[in-house]
Amino acid sequence: MATNEQRLEFEFMEKKSNLMSMAYELSVIGNTQVLVFVHHDGGKSACFCTIDFQPVVTSDSGKQLIQSCLDNNKFTLLENEGYTVVNNISNGTNSSTPNREEANPEFTERKSQLLSEVEEVSAICNTHGLALIMNYDTGELTSFFTKSFEPVVASEAGKKLLKLCIKEKN
Repeated sequence: MATNEQRLEFEFMEKKSNLMSMAYELSVIGNTQVLVFVHHDGGKSACFCTIDFQPVVTSDSGKQLIQSCLDNNKFTLLENEGYTVVNNISNGTNSSTPNREEANPEFTERKSQLLSEVEEVSAICNTHGLALIMNYDTGELTSFFTKSFEPVVASEAGKKLLKLCIKEKN
């Protein structure tokens, strides 16, 4: 018979595929950058990020920030754990592009679904979650994070890192 820990890990593994697929789908709708990072208490992590958010998971300062979040909860990333980086596939934009929220209800729906899924995976599977969605058409950065990942968006180091990631699009 499977233990509760094993059931949670199995459920995490099942849900992470769906989560990564949802992140990818949102990233290709238009001029959007996405980062989703979830870490299971059993030591497994999953990450999806588009190119602009890549420094959060690949730069020394980003790795240190994420590791410090996990250290506060007594977890470590495994060296061989991978991440997916996708070049943003967009049609480009300029200042005359209409508000995506108005122009593309599919974007609003998928963004909501992704944030809900990260929240659900975090709650059900006992994981630590972070989701960042940058909509360059509207200039809106949307985030979801569990308490353990709060420093990524709220600390001075996190804010500095995100400023480097988010580029002004004209």
